[in-house]
This record gives sequence, structure tokens and C-alpha cells, in this order.
Amino acid sequence: MHNTVIRVALVCALLATPAAAQAQSSGGPTQSINGNPFGLLLGWFYAEYERKVNDAVSVGVGGSYWDADGDNEAYVNGDVMVRFFPQQRALRGFYVGTKVGLTRTESARTRFGIGFDTGYQFTLGPDGRFYLATGFGLKRLFGKTDEWYAPDLVPTFRIVNVGIAF
Repeated sequence: MHNTVIRVALVCALLATPAAAQAQSSGGPTQSINGNPFGLLLGWFYAEYERKVNDAVSVGVGGSYWDADGDNEAYVNGDVMVRFFPQQRALRGFYVGTKVGLTRTESARTRFGIGFDTGYQFTLGPDGRFYLATGFGLKRLFGKTDEWYAPDLVPTFRIVNVGIAF
């Protein structure tokens, strides 16, 4: 399962790479790498890479891992994201977006999911290199599972992501 998530993330990163030639339009950072440092205190890992396609759109990949009770029946997630910035300042300000990817919930099979997210991103400092983001979304999971309690709808949170924009 873990290898499947890594493969999906790598394929998505390769698909996002050609956008670099178009991402130079308005100056400022064109990419970001970020994660949730507060989640690490709870054993929850989340990281994300995002690249500006043009002034209004960015694409990215993200993944999370959480093993609440240490029994190797963890929540694992990997997504490809497209975000739209209505104020035409990709990587800064309000966004709405879509995501697709794979999710494995505790004791359940890996399932395909489609979702949305919304949030706000800040680039701070003299060069706009310090990155902060917050947001919320929902992801609908498809496919059968053997467990009666496996969710079909999973919330996604970006409580406070911290990173670097470059």
C-alpha cells in the first residue's frame, strides 16, 4: 500500500513538471514545499509540493500518514491537486481546488477518492519566501470495503502548514 501511494505521488509530480515554463508571469515564488509541524506532535505527517502554472492556477501533490495507535493500521493518503486563485495571485491568497487520489483508512482497503478544498495561503518576508497556509476540504471515497465503519467521506485539514516558497 505504501508503495502505491509513493508511486502515485511520483507520477503526479512528473505530470506537474512541464508547468514550470509557464509559471514565470507575475514574479514572486513559483513553487512551495510545506507541511504541518503541529501534526508531528500527534504522530500525523502531512507534506505538500505545489507549483504555479499561471497567475490563477497551481498544481501539486500531497500526502499524509497517521497511525493513531501504533498497530500499523494507519490512515494513508496521496493526492494530486489543482487550485484556482480568483485574485490571480497563485500561491498567495484565497483558493478553491479539487483533488484526486488514493486513501486507505484504518483496517480498510485502499480506495480512490475525489474531493475539494478551500483555504488561504500567505507568503511572508521581504522576498515572500516564508509560506503559511490554512484550509479545509472533503474527499469522497469510492469502492467497497470489508469494514462496516470505513468512512466514505473523509475531511481534510490544513490547520497550519509551514514551509518555503521559492
